[in-house]
Amino acid sequence: MDGERAKDRITAGASLATIAFEVAFLAAAGASSYWVRRVTGRLWVAILVHAFTDWALYLASGAGTPAASLPQAHSSENPDPFQATFQTLLRIATTISLVSVIREDRRTRREMRV
Repeated sequence: MDGERAKDRITAGASLATIAFEVAFLAAAGASSYWVRRVTGRLWVAILVHAFTDWALYLASGAGTPAASLPQAHSSENPDPFQATFQTLLRIATTISLVSVIREDRRTRREMRV
């Protein structure tokens, strides 16, 4: 593999300015999530803000349907079982984590009152 092809695989053909903008935006988004956590004192609020941000960015992307955001070469007849399993497990883990954080937050606040 020559150097130019390797660079395109890593950067997906994006320019250095685009990559720098993405890094700056993600750093600002991370700082904002930390700020929400510090202000509210609750991690689950920052998690929900992050989820709504992802949702808003998805809607702003112009993909009218979930299928429009998938690669065009995607075949629904033979989905990759590893990817489908991984996505399902990730959703389950995220849900469990969010419930756990909310319960821990309630437990801590209840102990502080006593």
